[in-house]
Amino acid sequence: MRYLIYDDECNFCCNVVRILTSLVDKSVITYISLKSPKTKELINYHNLQNVNSVIYLDDKGKIYIKAIAVLNVFRIMRFPYNLLYLFNIFPESFLNFIYDFIAKNRMKIK
Repeated sequence: MRYLIYDDECNFCCNVVRILTSLVDKSVITYISLKSPKTKELINYHNLQNVNSVIYLDDKGKIYIKAIAVLNVFRIMRFPYNLLYLFNIFPESFLNFIYDFIAKNRMKIK
């Protein structure tokens, strides 16, 4: 099972997840709140304490955070949105810089 852990207290994050539900088959991924018991279980199991970011766990048990997590969600989206995965050609540091900028300003984004 694939999991996307997100901040359900953030309007921007909730809107992104709402959009994702229409672009990703519901049987493929489970969206879970950052404060849910399942998240606490997964964080403890995978030793992810102090990760303050979106977390994506793929169906093989691999863990992705920040921009790489988002890119891997793009990968399982319906066509043509899955083509956004091509952004993986950019360095992870650059992608995380953009991710951090958006994350820092997410409460201001409507």
